[in-house]
Amino acid sequence: MFLAMWVALDDPSKGRWEHGGIIERFVHGQWRTPSLPMAREQTRALRRLYADRVDADYGVVQLSAQESTANLDAARQILVLVAQTLGLPFGGIFL
Repeated sequence: MFLAMWVALDDPSKGRWEHGGIIERFVHGQWRTPSLPMAREQTRALRRLYADRVDADYGVVQLSAQESTANLDAARQILVLVAQTLGLPFGGIFL
């Protein structure tokens, strides 16, 4: 999902993206013309997904099935949004 966001944003102006930078520019719609910020619910879901990923990867936090399902749904929504906005094909795997 973060790679899809990177594709939407294009290459970073300072040589590399950091997750926080990708999220902030993405949720503020700075990858669309004209800029169109994401809905508040989508923004919260994306930030929660990132926080949960960090907790699961670097902490000793085990996510519940409900949290994992919500994060997978948020990732799917981002992938579909990027594909639709950029006119990229996407199939049933995202639905």
